[in-house]
Amino acid sequence: MVGFPFVVLAFAGSGDAPERSGGEVTFESLLAEMVDRDALARWPEPAYVTRQASSYDRRSTTPSDATENGWFANQDNMEGSPEAWRWVEHEGRHECRLVDVDGPGALVRFWSGGKPPEGTIRFYVDGASEPALAGAMATLLSGAGPIPAPLAVKTSGDALDLYMPLPFARHLEITYDEGAPPSPPPLRWFNAEYRVYPTGTSVRSFTANALSRARAAIEATAQRLDHVDDGTEMTDGESKDGSKDESKLEDGDAANLGPGDRLVLDFHHGPQAVRAIALELLRGDSPRDLVVTAVFDGELCVWCPASEFFGGGPRLVPLKTWARTVRTGDDLLLARFTMPWRESASIAVENVGSRELAVALNVSGGAWTWDDRSLHFHSTWRNDPSVPTRPLRDWNYVTIGGRGVYVGDTLTVMNPTEAWWGEGDEKVFVDGESFPSHFGTGSEDCYGYAWGSPATFHAPFCAQPRCDGPGNLGFTTVARTRALDAIPFTSSLQYDLEVWHWADCAMSYSVASFWYARPGATSNRAADPKGAAMALRAPGLFRAVECERAEVTASSIGLAISKQSSLAFSSGRWSCDAQLFVQAKTVGDFVELRLAKGLEGPRRLKLHLTTSYDYGVLRVSVNGTQAAADLDAWSEQSDLGPAVDLGVHAPRGGELYLRVEVVGHHPRSQGSGCYFGLDAVELVAE
Repeated sequence: MVGFPFVVLAFAGSGDAPERSGGEVTFESLLAEMVDRDALARWPEPAYVTRQASSYDRRSTTPSDATENGWFANQDNMEGSPEAWRWVEHEGRHECRLVDVDGPGALVRFWSGGKPPEGTIRFYVDGASEPALAGAMATLLSGAGPIPAPLAVKTSGDALDLYMPLPFARHLEITYDEGAPPSPPPLRWFNAEYRVYPTGTSVRSFTANALSRARAAIEATAQRLDHVDDGTEMTDGESKDGSKDESKLEDGDAANLGPGDRLVLDFHHGPQAVRAIALELLRGDSPRDLVVTAVFDGELCVWCPASEFFGGGPRLVPLKTWARTVRTGDDLLLARFTMPWRESASIAVENVGSRELAVALNVSGGAWTWDDRSLHFHSTWRNDPSVPTRPLRDWNYVTIGGRGVYVGDTLTVMNPTEAWWGEGDEKVFVDGESFPSHFGTGSEDCYGYAWGSPATFHAPFCAQPRCDGPGNLGFTTVARTRALDAIPFTSSLQYDLEVWHWADCAMSYSVASFWYARPGATSNRAADPKGAAMALRAPGLFRAVECERAEVTASSIGLAISKQSSLAFSSGRWSCDAQLFVQAKTVGDFVELRLAKGLEGPRRLKLHLTTSYDYGVLRVSVNGTQAAADLDAWSEQSDLGPAVDLGVHAPRGGELYLRVEVVGHHPRSQGSGCYFGLDAVELVAE
């Protein structure tokens, strides 16, 4: 260890259990619970189960029918399962019923996506003839109406997310009135997550005057969620009630960590709780090269690369959510999960990369009253560098044994195509269910946005901090934190996500799962230092120029030149999912591309091209000099041809030009027999 700094954790505050045991559930108590991070670290009281109603395709009935018309059926909008929805009449109005559940309970999240909504959404409580809450969906759920953002927020893809809770003592019905019987609302997807409390739990139902009666509490909650500081709150300290009496993050010395080195903070006094972890990357290194670990009371509870633990993904990108923040100005990563222990704790970061890293690790916390409701915090990680998209499958985040609460996840995918990767629904099986009590409508819906939108966004409980593009090509990171919509389990939880991509290709998946559990809990995820140290797979060839993106500097007159996606062949094997497709008509037709400008030093060039049934014989030149023997690009079926070594070439005036000319036909080539396709050119320094 080089420059080993020991960072001291100072404690203040009581950390006592909230005074809610056996108390009445009210609109105000749920608002308070939403922003109480300590509450997640205790088994809930009163206890509840979390369920989801959604517009998932009702043809999905059993995993044994693993087809696109069965378990992986994808018509997840309301039109896809018209038999599941019922038009009802309220005071002479025709309304389509989305949710119909008995209480006592509370709605804790409502998401909807689809075409811009034109109808009214209504929330009926306890069988009342008039709704307790109603309004144009486009306004009420976007933060533009009486519910302030971010308790209602519009995110990427025009998705609408409602996080304001609606408690109900006996019954909740949600309706939407766009369209007309018997057809369901057109192009409308929805997810509704709700709690169900045990019979006899005292719940004060949401009423029509709740928004005005609790205006101060609503605005205070919205302000806390919307104005989560980008890090200064962590250095000033903040208590649960907003006063400044929590311990501060102590300034720590920098540590130079060589490969395999660890910076460890040990605590042998308890019960205590960490309430914030801050990791500073002093040289702006990749957060994927560092793994965060935590041992609580002798159990390894956290093993997760910083990339997913702090939520921003494998490259430093900004993130600002309720639980986590990434500041790119000074490369500071913050996590605000409460992490209690009874007797001892050890928190560390380890360098799993191949070069020295400079870091600083800081933590803050306070006292904690350990009791039989207290839970250890867990973060587990799974990495799968090659996930085929065919056949369709369920990909498991984590399977947990024990008693606890699931509170979120961060998923990073590498998509080799521009096509949408996330048609897959989340499926959560709680306590041995044969059918999941959470069955979603698409990956982006679960993470709070819609239409596979590549636009990044940040909201308190959901975010897409990275999507490389164009389209959905490259790396995407999405994150979700559950507060009121956390999922308790008494014996087990299995969290799966469908791998459902529009293209037949191979992706990579890395996911961190966050959960709390009583001591002794187990999971199917172990430490994976090899996976964390693995070089990230790029969507395209390394050090390559994509021909479809290169500048065309010259070509034959009237030549049809286009970008062609691998979706045309369902191969998904072209670098970055595409090639330059040249529809030459005759021998002599050519295209010239500028591969580089401002280049210094010679490069070895390797050309990746396509072969097909209507392709010709090609001559390839670099900067005016023939670079290889003539190439026959014909094959019986469309395929990716072998890489062709074009030799070493020095740039002229810093530029490299590639010219490809048709010089002949293959005797079996169809059509003009002169077409050709160029995928990419590798440029390797000599």
